[in-house]
Amino acid sequence: MKKYISFFTAILLATSFLMAQTPEGRTRATIIADALAQLPAANQTQYNRTMADLVSTGEEGLLELIERMNPPGKNSNEVLDYAISGWTNFVANDETNRAIATSAYEKALSQQFHNVIKAMIIRQLEKIGTDNNVQALSAFLTDERLAAPAAQALVSIGMENAMQALTNALANNPQESIKLNLVNALGQAGYEKAESLLIGELAKNPSIEYTDVLLSALSKVGGKNSFVPSIDFDTEGMPEIPNMPGRGALEHGREHIRMPRIDYDPLFNPF
Repeated sequence: MKKYISFFTAILLATSFLMAQTPEGRTRATIIADALAQLPAANQTQYNRTMADLVSTGEEGLLELIERMNPPGKNSNEVLDYAISGWTNFVANDETNRAIATSAYEKALSQQFHNVIKAMIIRQLEKIGTDNNVQALSAFLTDERLAAPAAQALVSIGMENAMQALTNALANNPQESIKLNLVNALGQAGYEKAESLLIGELAKNPSIEYTDVLLSALSKVGGKNSFVPSIDFDTEGMPEIPNMPGRGALEHGREHIRMPRIDYDPLFNPF
């Protein structure tokens, strides 16, 4: 009789161990495989159930999904992209699971993934990242291929730390191709504290393309320091308008500089 009891007890313990692996007694690998087989979901109910199963695998489950991503040119990542993006959207309003997801994305960014995969991960942080992720994202502001998505993610976070990271990167980066992304991001964010820095960039005789981006950003963040005053018909109070690089042809290999053109109606009298 004792043998039967011991045998029965052993079965119960083994069953309890297996059930403890996941809420439904499945391993993480099984849950992921089952979920990927059901994506894209046929309807909202199935989608919610599938994503809830995936999220139940926690940080390790999300990292496993990312590790399954294929470098460009090999097998398709369509289902994995769908699962990872779905995970991000599913936890966006769940503070606990959102923190778990952002932690997993940060860890993935520190690994040796292809830049295309890292850009995808950064886009997930653009959706659900917080002030806690600013430092990790800032590390990519000097990377020519990843500066653009990293800057966009910081704009989405929008906190002061994120804006400071953008301005610091702009002040310390000599590469114009990267500066274009940083200035564009500051303009999108409407970060007024960047005004003097942007004006300083204009004074460095930038390229025509960079000048256009700087002027566009200043139109969104600029205050009185970058405001072009209206025409003053009193010669004593004529506005001082700084020279800007023109769009005209190059003269002897040097960019032609001209004053901005101002159109007004000499017959107009507002009084």
